[in-house]
Amino acid sequence: MRQTIDAAARARDPRVAQVSVGLSGTWSVVEIVRADGFVATDVRPLVRLNVSIVVEQNGRRETGTFGMGGRYLYDRLFEEQTWNRAVDEALRQALVNLDSVAAPAGEMTVLLGPGWPGIVLHPDGRYLAFGGNPAKVGTRVQDIPGIDGDRLVADIAAQAARGPGWVEYDITNPATGRVQTKMSFVQALDDLYLGCGVYKSLAARS
Repeated sequence: MRQTIDAAARARDPRVAQVSVGLSGTWSVVEIVRADGFVATDVRPLVRLNVSIVVEQNGRRETGTFGMGGRYLYDRLFEEQTWNRAVDEALRQALVNLDSVAAPAGEMTVLLGPGWPGIVLHPDGRYLAFGGNPAKVGTRVQDIPGIDGDRLVADIAAQAARGPGWVEYDITNPATGRVQTKMSFVQALDDLYLGCGVYKSLAARS
């Protein structure tokens, strides 16, 4: 069977450089005898087939692996459609990896974090999107009680013009009713502003 799988995998794609096949199984018989004479017996086979395929192109090698099995006998794994499925999936994964492109590395700007409400702001101060409270869409920063809305919009515009960065301001926290300092990360998107904010006291804990 292993030779058959090896030949089938190599016939599918000339880039297949190595095929590994693992076949394992256990056989357990459990018998329960109670004091009243009741006897129960259970036979529990467990089999598994693993197929790993290495492909190579232009000096680059990638691997794909697929496994299957269950509490049945080997005959189900020996069925052609069963092991062919394992070969197809392992080869598919390997070829996907072979065409993959490395993800960018290094420092990156994160606009949104878990639980941080993202907003889209019009230059006139209107909220066009508000992740934390959709009811605020259409309202203005200038309408928020206890905040100098015009100054905040101007600060956001000034920071966005310089590049992505932080803007600090004092605002009433609706959860506590107290005026607290909040910091929002803002950046320009065409003629709009994107942002997300967090209270400094929460940011300090993280």
